[in-house]
Amino acid sequence: METERSYLGWIGRFLEYTGKREPSLLTAADVRTYLTHLAVERRVAYSTQTQCFNALVFLYRYILDTPIDSLAETIRARGPKRLPVVLTLDEVRRLMCRIDEPYQLMCRIIYGAGLRLRECVNLRIHDLDFEQEELTIRGAKRDKDRMAIFPSVLHEPVRKQMDRAKRLYADDRRLDRPGVPLPGALERKKPGDRFRWEWFWLFPSPRVSADSRSGRPYRFHVHPTTLQKAVGKGVERAGIGKPATVHTFRHSFATHLVEAGYDIRTVQELLGHANIQTTMVYTHVATTRRRGVISPLERLD
Repeated sequence: METERSYLGWIGRFLEYTGKREPSLLTAADVRTYLTHLAVERRVAYSTQTQCFNALVFLYRYILDTPIDSLAETIRARGPKRLPVVLTLDEVRRLMCRIDEPYQLMCRIIYGAGLRLRECVNLRIHDLDFEQEELTIRGAKRDKDRMAIFPSVLHEPVRKQMDRAKRLYADDRRLDRPGVPLPGALERKKPGDRFRWEWFWLFPSPRVSADSRSGRPYRFHVHPTTLQKAVGKGVERAGIGKPATVHTFRHSFATHLVEAGYDIRTVQELLGHANIQTTMVYTHVATTRRRGVISPLERLD
């Protein structure tokens, strides 16, 4: 839904920029001009311009059914060349201890399995495989599924969280409350599944709320911003002198695996990266951290 809102926003701003002309009359030249305007005059980030580009391609390809070519001359915004924020093992321990439950468990899952924030909150009961020690991540970035590790140290706290979720699920069924939303066409093909335990969230929201598109009430998972706020408070309490966020646990997971000697292809697969170059940044961070170079300043004493 966030992608939909983002695309609609970019399409609206594009139409405003072109003087609200009829979309079918707009050409690839108009798209090039707008994307160049974002990079040169607005100086937006690379990711921002790319998001706009994807929204406009979607507009032309799937709504206007018009091919959009000749975008090679578009001036692209510069891509960021920043290293990810990574915590040491001690900093991870200190931060975890300063985060309240159930958010601490969510952070332990993100760090323990290398998940993205939304991949964690989207976990359902049937995604947990205790015997194989795997998590099934469904509909992740680029709508791809993948398998993630489910370390045994998480099994007991996750089972306790399942017990808490099961009590809420039982109350919902006893009081005939709405079920959970289903992905894709399952809502239409198997509507009864929204009341089944295996489709229930591992981290359900304490409240039933209406879907922003259909208006139908559902039991959603906890909102991502609640975890973000909990981690922000934890960073302050722990006195972490780094701009750490929820995503920092994922960065730390990858870096610590590289430092432990795991090959980069394995790390790429666990993170779900489509491009190995995206994963390679962690080799640089890990190499820098374990290089052990002694500064010549130390020799002055």
